Amino acid sequence: MLILPVGLENSEVRRQPWVSIAIIGLMIAGFLVLGPPSWGSEWGLRVESQVRAIEDFLLQHPHLAASPDIEPLLSDGVRVELERLRISGTGVETGFLSFVLEGKKHELKILEGELRSGLKEAPAWRFGFVPARPNVADAITSMFLHGGWLHLVGNLLFFFAMGPFLEDVYGRVLFTLLYFSAGIAAALVHGAQSSGSQVPLIGASGAIAGVMGAFLVRLGTSRIRFLFLPIVFLPFIRVRFAMRAAVVLPFWFAEQALLAAKVPEGPGGVAFWAHIGGFVFGIAAAVLIRAARLEERWVDPAIQKEISWSQHPALVRAGEARFGRNFETAQRELATVLREQPDNVDALRLAFDLALDEHRGPDAVRAADRLLPVYLRMGEAQLARALVFDVMGAARESLTPRFGVAAARFLEKEGETAEALDLDETVASRFPTDPAALQALVRIVAMRRERGDEAGLARALETARRHPNFSPEWEVAFHAGGPGRGRS
Repeated sequence: MLILPVGLENSEVRRQPWVSIAIIGLMIAGFLVLGPPSWGSEWGLRVESQVRAIEDFLLQHPHLAASPDIEPLLSDGVRVELERLRISGTGVETGFLSFVLEGKKHELKILEGELRSGLKEAPAWRFGFVPARPNVADAITSMFLHGGWLHLVGNLLFFFAMGPFLEDVYGRVLFTLLYFSAGIAAALVHGAQSSGSQVPLIGASGAIAGVMGAFLVRLGTSRIRFLFLPIVFLPFIRVRFAMRAAVVLPFWFAEQALLAAKVPEGPGGVAFWAHIGGFVFGIAAAVLIRAARLEERWVDPAIQKEISWSQHPALVRAGEARFGRNFETAQRELATVLREQPDNVDALRLAFDLALDEHRGPDAVRAADRLLPVYLRMGEAQLARALVFDVMGAARESLTPRFGVAAARFLEKEGETAEALDLDETVASRFPTDPAALQALVRIVAMRRERGDEAGLARALETARRHPNFSPEWEVAFHAGGPGRGRS
């Protein structure tokens, strides 16, 4: 049975979580470059051979005991067997002379010395956090070492489910400080509980526990998605479910506390006290961040400044003046913006809205005429459609042939043929001598022909032939049913 966190429900971040991405990359890189002993590197094989030699020696001489720093390296099976032999007295040489006993002890010390020399080459001993010689540098480097694929993947899953989202609310600097401080605190708590131990602590779980503790305080209402595999070797049998962080994380912490109460370091070298120390540190840090209002005062304004588009100050003043019904000031400020930024889409839209507010239909249509091509260049079809219908609804009487033709062509491309036909007919009837009327009539003829409306088709052709600019070229275009439709 396996339960894996796979993310958050309805999760979204405002910026790329570069710190989280970097941490994940460093964890993977540390594993790929250094790797665990089980990969069979030269030093790994030598260390495994040295451990087996000590195990064999102790099984032959169970009255001897391994040094405190070596004993945890023995396999669980060997430790159980040694305990059985010592209790039963089997294999215990009671008649050894003192110099023989000293010789065996010396032999064991030699074996242990060789093992220690081999361990010094191991990444875990070189870069891991050793309680017997604690220091901050080792606490940091230990976060990027892992004992195997399962150790690495498990940490990555928990971090991926929560890290990027905590980084989003705390910001990159604060999140970085939280992560590494939690990792250091976790290592120190583990060291305090295993004082004098030579067994190195490796893995990012202490730092990730700190992220989990802070997540509980800051994002406890979020729902974490899980993948449940009831039979690990049959992954196609799976169940997905989601639970609130405020429910899941306290249960996880309670489990770690219960296991730590039984044994400081669990099977497989699980450092439960590191998890507890990191989690408690994360909670305390999150409470402190909230009490100091660091998010509101520093983090959030900085993020908003980065992701927000800075608008022209005169445009801001124009918008405020418009809502205050001070239209004269609004127009003056708006003119300043449009002189400097003729294609400022927000300024053009405000000019259109301002003209409608003051019932200046011709000015509204002129603004719309400038705004429509800007929307189309931006690919904002919905905004362009809304603009066209705003003009048709509020400033139809001030329609210009240029805007009418451009709007009709846009609507036709969008599949709104009825509205496009209505606009073209408005242009043709209201501006019968304008060059734009011929363009409108070409589309009217084509649409009438497609609909089989012979009477409408005849009227459109008759109107076109009366146009002062009508020529044989236009006659060909009308009868071709389309070549002239794209002319402008």
